Amino acid sequence: DDQLEQINDEDISYSIDVPKGVDAIMYMGSGSTAEEVAVFTAPDEETARTTEENVQSFLDDQSDSFEKYIPEETKRISNAVLEKKGKYVVLCVCGDSDKAKEIIEKAFK
Repeated sequence: DDQLEQINDEDISYSIDVPKGVDAIMYMGSGSTAEEVAVFTAPDEETARTTEENVQSFLDDQSDSFEKYIPEETKRISNAVLEKKGKYVVLCVCGDSDKAKEIIEKAFK
């Protein structure tokens, strides 16, 4: 529903505590929706677990923030897809979480 744009590493780190050694790519919407997609590649599974926890904290903060000014977007956040697959962590906040999960699962097969 929104136009997503890639954000730079500095902006990602401003929003999410990305552990050292983790590569990240993230696309975010304009702010009028909570839509975003991100992939984090950690050097190992332990760091991936930490990354997943940090992304969950980010989602919690996003939910609180959107609750204040666009409360209808909190549903997207609460239905976000956050998956850890080995050393990868994938986040997708969108209007169709089931389809997003299906696409993510297919990408890891």
